[in-house]
Amino acid sequence: MLEGEKGLSKKILLVEDEVLIAMNESMLLEEHGYSVYIEHTGEDAVNRLKKESFDLILMDIDLGSGMDGTEAAKNILSFCEVPVVFLSSHTEPEIVEKTEGITSYGYIVKNSGSTVLLASIKMAFRLYDARKSQESSEKILIWERNRFKQYLNIAEVMLLLIGPEGNIKTINAKGCKILGYDEKDLVGLNWFDNFIPSDKKSELKNAFDKIVRDKVNFDEYYENWIKCKNNRHRLIAWHNSLLEDETGEVIGVFCSGEDITATKEHENALNTSRNDFYQLFYGLKDGAVIYRPTDDLENFIIEDMNDSGQKIAGICREDVIGKLILDVFPDSRNMGLFPILQEVAVTGETRILPFRNYKDDKLDDWLENYVFPLPSGLIVAIFSDQKTLIELRNNESKLRIINELSSDYSYCNALRSDGSLEPVWHIGSFDSITGYPPEELYEIGGWRSLIHPEDLEEAGEYIKKLLSGEKASFTARIITQSGDNRWIQDHGMPWYDEVTGKVIGTYGFARDITEKKAAQDELEKKELKYRMLYLNAPLPYQSLDNSGNLIDVNPAWLNTLGYKRSEVIGHNFTDFMHQDSKSHFIKYFPEYKANGNVNDVQYMIKHKDGSYREMSFEGCIGDNSEGTNIQTYCVFKDITEQKMAERENELLMRELNHRVKNNLLMVSSLIKLKNIELDGTADLSDLIGQIDAIALIHKYLEQNNNISQVNIKTYIEQLVESVFTAVKQFEIKTLVDIKNIEMNTRIAVILGIIINEIATNALKYGFKEGDESFFSIKQTREANKKHIVFSISNSGNEFPDDVEIENSKGLGLKLIRSLVTQLNGAVKLKKKPKTTFILKIPV
Repeated sequence: MLEGEKGLSKKILLVEDEVLIAMNESMLLEEHGYSVYIEHTGEDAVNRLKKESFDLILMDIDLGSGMDGTEAAKNILSFCEVPVVFLSSHTEPEIVEKTEGITSYGYIVKNSGSTVLLASIKMAFRLYDARKSQESSEKILIWERNRFKQYLNIAEVMLLLIGPEGNIKTINAKGCKILGYDEKDLVGLNWFDNFIPSDKKSELKNAFDKIVRDKVNFDEYYENWIKCKNNRHRLIAWHNSLLEDETGEVIGVFCSGEDITATKEHENALNTSRNDFYQLFYGLKDGAVIYRPTDDLENFIIEDMNDSGQKIAGICREDVIGKLILDVFPDSRNMGLFPILQEVAVTGETRILPFRNYKDDKLDDWLENYVFPLPSGLIVAIFSDQKTLIELRNNESKLRIINELSSDYSYCNALRSDGSLEPVWHIGSFDSITGYPPEELYEIGGWRSLIHPEDLEEAGEYIKKLLSGEKASFTARIITQSGDNRWIQDHGMPWYDEVTGKVIGTYGFARDITEKKAAQDELEKKELKYRMLYLNAPLPYQSLDNSGNLIDVNPAWLNTLGYKRSEVIGHNFTDFMHQDSKSHFIKYFPEYKANGNVNDVQYMIKHKDGSYREMSFEGCIGDNSEGTNIQTYCVFKDITEQKMAERENELLMRELNHRVKNNLLMVSSLIKLKNIELDGTADLSDLIGQIDAIALIHKYLEQNNNISQVNIKTYIEQLVESVFTAVKQFEIKTLVDIKNIEMNTRIAVILGIIINEIATNALKYGFKEGDESFFSIKQTREANKKHIVFSISNSGNEFPDDVEIENSKGLGLKLIRSLVTQLNGAVKLKKKPKTTFILKIPV
């Protein structure tokens, strides 16, 4: 009997996921005086160590699908001190390496024999006692060092100690991450020779030497660039402190540095954006004023006014900046501008205030205002002077229409008998904007041929309103002769016959607002979408319109598939798909748009070189920048190599299952031969059945594509058939009532061993000669659908009254109980009216 200091046997926790192996090792250790306790998973072992202490842990490395042995050991050693000896059937270097860095007291290869196991355990106890005797003197020093190291590594800034000669003595994890190297590669390197750019190296090195030599105080704060791995440069803001020992000797400089590269780049980008905006603002030919809401939208402060605005309003910018709108433009409320500013500030939507008269004691003018918000909350009003057109109101009818409107061109169209419109005259730059003279436009299909297809319906409604006698306006895209799209804002009114009063045509004017709309889009997106990071994103990005056409891709997309941007934009996404993927995309794209997102959808995409790559897509649906149509936002990754590896693994696993099946059948055959040789002195049929049950699983996996799941109905039918086919003394009817359920391979193996044990037990003790014999398995599911229930019954002799499955000492029932426990299930035994085992297995 091996005893501890208080005369009690040593307590060992055995962590082993295989029940049979655990039972075997436990019996061996208990024979040699140890108290052995068993856990089958890493999680259970960790939880038990939190409640109970042990003298030693025997830890299997491979513990199934959950926490493995090395992870469990690390977790346990994080909150308690106990010697750990690793057990494994593997001798591969990569498996052994997993235990490195863990406070281990040995690595034992399974099946090395009881002598090696017992000697290794004794050696582990001696090593543990020896280590404990010397730890007390080292703990304080280690604790102090660890506390300092932890402080360094949790800091979110670079911390490093530079010796007087300029070499790195200590650096924290954040510093290593910024520089791009491991700590072991950095310590000892000269800071200035390796991490300061060439143009600053001499200057900073001389300044450092002077500070160390003369003990000069550092500047409280300064910035400089450093050189990182792969020649990356980062801007660092430094705070430094000179360190001296107790004799006053300088031992180094402690440096704290914050990476401000991104902050500086953001500041520079903002400054560039502001400069671009103000160049656009001051360069507008129309007047423009920037307002800032104040007093809960009860007033607006004038922030700025451009040169054209000063000329139109006849006031000086310096005289109005910082003043309230109602003080500078007192009639803006009556004119309608003030309510429009309030509405835009609340809704965030652009509004147009049609031209109308503004009049106060200093200004009398006709103005049209285009009002929109900025992301910062400021409001911009762009206005144009319409006074000249109003002054021409009394001219002839053609000029009277022009005088009412401000335009790039004006026009008059006559209504034909077929309902179409024929140009009568036009004034302005129609030719230069569209590329067509009006008289040639009808040769190519009339004005409708210019309208972008997506805007045709709205254009048709606009014309209907004019011909019904209403004034109207609309904004649309036109396609010029060169193929470019231009945005046109059109205002029209009906042309009446002076005698009959009927509508005989239309008058109108149009403005080319392409540049204004582009400026508006830029201003609206300035803070949110300007300089979008997707250009540098590592994953390919794409955006599709409502019809599946590509409207945007990033450089990673082009690099991945080998195309130029001009070769993809505007093309339908199906043009780049394999035929099989194309049909799937066409079928499910409407569903994707309806659901609003997609996750891990896989398509075969064509590379420019003609090859196909397998891609996994994730994305969502949103509005475009105008909010008028939906578009997709998707990223994808190339999983071609991953899929090839998976297919290779499937072939490898199928071959492995084939070999394992054959080896198990060979072992089964050897045991059968041995069983015959024993001639009744010992019965190995149980063991043969258990091996055959496992071999049957590998046969199934070899013959099916799914190497991780087993159809439990097929497997159990084959298992029952293999058990009862060779029986000669009884004619046994079998019934397997099980649904087609896919089950994890490992669970199926354990379930097969349990059923085999019950079936062979029925063969030995249950059936009676001369009686009708049957064996049945029926599967049901609990109402809560959390468990599957198997009822396994046989006819014949009743189960002994004095044997209960909960406390049976017999190996068979003990094995069944242990295997069910391993499945986190439950088992009951009903003895009447027929022997029935009820297994409850969690889904």
